[in-house]
Amino acid sequence: MRDLARPLPPLDAPLRVVASELASRAARGDARAACRLAAEYEWCDALGRARSMAAARVAQLPPLEAGRRGPDLLADQRQAAEVALDSAEGRFSQHCADAPPLHAARRVGYWRQAALRGHPAALRHYAIGNAFRFNDLLDALPELERYRREAGALALRSANAGDPAMMYALAMAHAEGSDGRYRPFLAQTLPPDAGRALVWFRRLQATPTVQRLPETHVVRLEIEGYLSSLSRLVPPDELRRAEAALAGYRPPMDGSADQLPQLFPNGGLLDVDRNDCDQQPGRHGGG
Repeated sequence: MRDLARPLPPLDAPLRVVASELASRAARGDARAACRLAAEYEWCDALGRARSMAAARVAQLPPLEAGRRGPDLLADQRQAAEVALDSAEGRFSQHCADAPPLHAARRVGYWRQAALRGHPAALRHYAIGNAFRFNDLLDALPELERYRREAGALALRSANAGDPAMMYALAMAHAEGSDGRYRPFLAQTLPPDAGRALVWFRRLQATPTVQRLPETHVVRLEIEGYLSSLSRLVPPDELRRAEAALAGYRPPMDGSADQLPQLFPNGGLLDVDRNDCDQQPGRHGGG
């Protein structure tokens, strides 16, 4: 148990140095370590893509003319592109180079492990579908099928425990249906249901987190807009059925709720940051 309470390695430690420790701790049931390991590899993937994009930008610029002097827009563009490339290469080399490879299915498995153990940030990340990446999605098809079966229940568990971000995700997933926008994976596992969407928007509006937002905040305005439109669409009997179906909700009792992560108009959530993994599990209905 003492191992589960030990601090995670410092964020500036190279992944090649800490990967083995994090994997060992995750194997012993440390949800924070599983979250951190998965987040580290996602972060390194992002740094690798930034490095590739910066290199492509430099390669696309035409070469400078020999002996040319004076202000030159092309020279300024090349210098800026080369500085960006050097920065991207430096960040990747310092933190990610020589790290042991991690298969996409294993990375998803670490997110799932942390989510099932009740780690709040990992539960959000996994339930909304952010653990799956389009650049290696076919490498994790069995995990995606399993996610399809359990995502709704995990999201419901987190929302029932009072997580406003997952209330938002569920409300939007049930409200949106198919309107031409990209839908998060969670929304693709749930049917459109205006009654359930209305229930979740009402509960979300009543959370301390949302109540503390300024009245002109975009999230409050969006909630009010959906409440207005859905209230006109949902007959009373349908609303009663939705409330009965979602009867497990336990509103926060202490008036303190997490700060909202960045919420997207399609119901998606911002990726978990590596430092979010320091949170202790169990706050949102952990198992």
